[in-house]
Amino acid sequence: FHPAPEGWTDEDYHARQRDFLRRHFELARSADLNIVIHTRDKKGTASFDDALAIYREFSDDVRAVFHCFPGPPELAERVFAAGGIISFTGIATFKNAQAVIDTAKAAPAGSFMVETDSPYLAPTPHRGKRCEPGFTRLTAEAIAAHRGESLEQIADMTEEVVENFFRLPV
Repeated sequence: FHPAPEGWTDEDYHARQRDFLRRHFELARSADLNIVIHTRDKKGTASFDDALAIYREFSDDVRAVFHCFPGPPELAERVFAAGGIISFTGIATFKNAQAVIDTAKAAPAGSFMVETDSPYLAPTPHRGKRCEPGFTRLTAEAIAAHRGESLEQIADMTEEVVENFFRLPV
């Protein structure tokens, strides 16, 4: 998303980012942990494609969540096929975020979480303000409405996903 720093070519900078992501995966594998990935492109899917390709190299040993998932459903399907999960922010409450809404509607149960991405991406009606953890409920309510499910169903399902991904004691 951001341009290469002064003195770097875009390709050298992106190669360094790919190298660091591989190192993160190697560390996660050695520590028997999962990994959280955030990709962001100004246009296209280059960083997503790079991150997913690297994830596939490690997917037998490490599970990834693509957090702050921007949609569309076709990208989510690629994450699911690799064994990963996705996570939705307050963007799922935005009227102009049809790709995210479509992804939330199409995502299989057990394949996603909800999050704040604090301090950014506060859900409607707090859009443009500092995002707080308590706002996660608004995102979950929007996703439940989009999916035709109850808030309780979404809460139970996402709680199980979180407990499994982060290996929390139950």
